[in-house]
Amino acid sequence: MRRTYNYIFRLVLIFLLTTAIQNKILSQSTLPTISLDINKIHWGNYTPQIPDGLATITFTPGTQAKYLSIGATNNATSQFNIIVSNMYLPSSSETPGPLIFSTTFDFSLISAPPYSVPLSLTVYIHLLDAVGFYPFDPSTFVDQKIITVNTVENNAIGAGDGTDPGITITPLVRPGQSVGDPMTNYQYRPDAPNLDLDNTQNGISATYAGDLNACVPTATANSMKWLQSKYTDVSLPADMNLKKTEQTLSGKMKRKNGQGTPINNFISGKLDFIEQYNLPLEVKFQSSWNNNPVGVVSTSGKSIGRNFDDRNNPNPKPTWDYLLKNMKNGEDVEMNYFWKDPTDQKWYGHSVNVTGLNEFQDGTKKIAFKHDGNQSATGGLREDIEQVTVDANGWMRFGQNNQNFITDVVAESPVVQEGRDAAAFFNEFFTDAAPRKVTGNLATPQFVEVALKSTITDINNYTVTMYDGKTGASYATYTLDQFTVGTTSNGLTTYYKTFPSNNLLGPPAGVAISRTGAVIQNQFISYGGSFTAVDGDATGLTSNDIGMIPTTASVQLSGSGTAFSQFSFNYGVPTPGNINQNESYSSTNLSKPGAVSPNNGDKNKSGAVTITWTKVTSALNYQLQISADPFFLTNILIDNSSLTDSTYSFANANLEGSKIYWRVRALGTNLTSGYSPIRSYSNKLNTPTNLNATSSSSKNNLTWTDNSTSETGYSIERKDGNASSANNYSVVQTVTANSNSYTDQNVTAGSTYTYRIRAVNNNAESDYSSTSTVSTVTAIEKDQRIPTEFSLDQNYPNPFNPTTIISYSIPENSFVQLKVYDLLGNVITTLVSENQGTGIYKITFDGSNLTSGIYFYQLITPKYSSTKKLMLIK
Repeated sequence: MRRTYNYIFRLVLIFLLTTAIQNKILSQSTLPTISLDINKIHWGNYTPQIPDGLATITFTPGTQAKYLSIGATNNATSQFNIIVSNMYLPSSSETPGPLIFSTTFDFSLISAPPYSVPLSLTVYIHLLDAVGFYPFDPSTFVDQKIITVNTVENNAIGAGDGTDPGITITPLVRPGQSVGDPMTNYQYRPDAPNLDLDNTQNGISATYAGDLNACVPTATANSMKWLQSKYTDVSLPADMNLKKTEQTLSGKMKRKNGQGTPINNFISGKLDFIEQYNLPLEVKFQSSWNNNPVGVVSTSGKSIGRNFDDRNNPNPKPTWDYLLKNMKNGEDVEMNYFWKDPTDQKWYGHSVNVTGLNEFQDGTKKIAFKHDGNQSATGGLREDIEQVTVDANGWMRFGQNNQNFITDVVAESPVVQEGRDAAAFFNEFFTDAAPRKVTGNLATPQFVEVALKSTITDINNYTVTMYDGKTGASYATYTLDQFTVGTTSNGLTTYYKTFPSNNLLGPPAGVAISRTGAVIQNQFISYGGSFTAVDGDATGLTSNDIGMIPTTASVQLSGSGTAFSQFSFNYGVPTPGNINQNESYSSTNLSKPGAVSPNNGDKNKSGAVTITWTKVTSALNYQLQISADPFFLTNILIDNSSLTDSTYSFANANLEGSKIYWRVRALGTNLTSGYSPIRSYSNKLNTPTNLNATSSSSKNNLTWTDNSTSETGYSIERKDGNASSANNYSVVQTVTANSNSYTDQNVTAGSTYTYRIRAVNNNAESDYSSTSTVSTVTAIEKDQRIPTEFSLDQNYPNPFNPTTIISYSIPENSFVQLKVYDLLGNVITTLVSENQGTGIYKITFDGSNLTSGIYFYQLITPKYSSTKKLMLIK
């Protein structure tokens, strides 16, 4: 027995010594100072009441981060349980203090129904260095308190609009953590504001829908003020305090009195607010409510809240990864969640500001958010910390029994503007223009090159995303620290990545440059066609097309200045990692000249064409380039860098039907501007001549002289009636290049048609030829008797109205023409123009389109000619 007592004594002594040593170690660092409040939550939308409790911890951080766990005993029933488990309390180096965290717990653990309050609890506070569970080591105990429990409101009362989101509620047990499980990710924003919504002070009025259920505009107002404090270029008017911001947003979101806000109004109201105050922000979201794959537009239609839902999921939902990405990127994050009243079967919702996320190695996820739990009176401000569980349907859920479903995640993201210190820009690009996959047979490997200010060190935050323009989907993503560092010039460093393994797509395709998830202004570039991205950082954005890239040249910036917009794209010899030949970064720059005339796409120019552009201040002269090559790599017709005026006359000799491209840039003392936008015009084709229309055997035959060397074909046009007819011309056929004849068989016998033609190609047309009129004859009747001599008979009847028959004899094979003339000798129509064999022929002539009078008809063969008179009387 004595041995047993000695053993117990030694154990107690060891425990006391260990505790003393541990307390001494703890005393060397400052512990968090903690005050605690425990309440029973009143769920106004639930009948019967749900057993939810709320533990609120106010603390000043210590020098070391700790994990807080709290046990509680019901003093009336002696019922004990853990009500707070492993709440992470950041250190003073992570966040200033004091802070207030809240978390819900299962009230039934310490009180049986009907959960009557007030009641008295004894609570035991433990601070751990790592995740741990009851029973706790005695060394972790820091305090014991007696607390009286009362009732508090929770969430926005009646904020839902009654819409059923179609969520199938399935039982779900949230997983626990293992002892000592390390935290793998921690994101927290202690400085996010929180507006108290007191409906007794700010109730419904003629201009305001009231504080009650104003959680949505309040979450956005909190976001706007946080963004203003974090980013110097986000600046609201001086009198725009937090309350005024919330009330302004409430109106823009079209809130009705005492009601919540649908997601579309939520987003469009944000956009309207951003537009009104010209804030450099964009709106992004994931939503289970909005099924527009692009997003929600503002009232003006000038901006869009971009949808980042999973396009491959027919029932998309917000994801933990999207929440985490936005928190990491330094963007504002707001969250809407919904719960269902099991009694009235209606859904209710609430909007909050996400302030923290943390993850543990075993996959446990926790979320922190600020909100006003009681929007009808003062005193509801708090910051909740809840464990998030993802169910089998992809819903993020939290709260006791996982009754809260996260339906929307919305972020106001700062736009990385052109010219900001953090801005990067696309500098050069080289790929094969023809195939969908680069073949890798070019002398220079394909590459992407980005320019970035040399003082920037967080290059891992810059992302280059490669896109397939046919689908809008991304196919490769890199951070800038995966690129090769090139040269540095005037404070800018180039970064480039080569693609020798055939993994760079040919056109249409593109590239986007983003910083911490936000696409940098003007840095979503495509080649070979514009498209809209369906995923990645550029989701919902439409690319800026720079055109096709030649197989032997790269597209690269040229000009001088410090901002992307001061340069223009040029084509030249690929130079990965080096400053482009026509590129100069300088604190001073010349503006680009503006192209004036001719208008872009002008057609059918002839003679000397006058090219004009705007003058540039400080320019000494101008360099004008004129080329038949849209890339200005070959076929340079003019390259004149000594022009002092802003006009130039260019003759179009030997350029019949060609498309001409021109651009101009300003030149100064050691300065060169970017080129003006490339413009083009086309020259007229040479006009066909000697058009002649004849008719035989119910078809019309056309011939002409081909005067062009650049046509791709001839457009044949005709109209009903003679040349003076008021009928309109229409195209009957387009024949191939170098043609000089056409047979029109889609005609009616006895009808008159007038024809004209012109040469055409993809760039231009010629003037129209002169016209030619012909009356279509009926099929010629042939008598099988063999005549012995040529003869032309008198028409019968004569006079006639409107038709008459003309007969003639051909004793041998001959080329035969039969024409009708007026009194002045003008050919009215050619009735026959073809080779005919031996026979007696009859043809009907229709004078319906002629006026009364005397006409002549003539038979012409190589061996015989005869003319007779006929008379038309109407």
